Amino acid sequence: MNILLIEKEPKIGAALVKLLGKWSMEAQVAPDCDQARTALNEAAFDMLIADLPISESATIQLVREVREAEQFKTLPIVAVSGKAEREDILAASQAGVNGFLAKPFQAELLKKKIFEVRRSHQRVVLKD
Repeated sequence: MNILLIEKEPKIGAALVKLLGKWSMEAQVAPDCDQARTALNEAAFDMLIADLPISESATIQLVREVREAEQFKTLPIVAVSGKAEREDILAASQAGVNGFLAKPFQAELLKKKIFEVRRSHQRVVLKD
């Protein structure tokens, strides 16, 4: 599985790439939304994992753009955020996120969420 990871903190991004690699997944890190847009248009990804910064709505806007673009409508998206109030989860869901994970999280929870979202998203795509 090839994953695009939006994570502005280099150390966290590197740790997540290493972790995903242990699960036989490849990941490319985009430190911001502009680089994520470029990456999405230059390579094929099986999933987008987006860090939703507490004070920034640019990532939510990118999720909306991805959902509106025909070539990305079926791309599964998992959001991770340090802010997991009901309103935040609802806003992410309304933007088009398929799964949400609150920080901090255990590695196994991330793995479970990735496979859960991928499975449910594949069922939806197969029905269409």
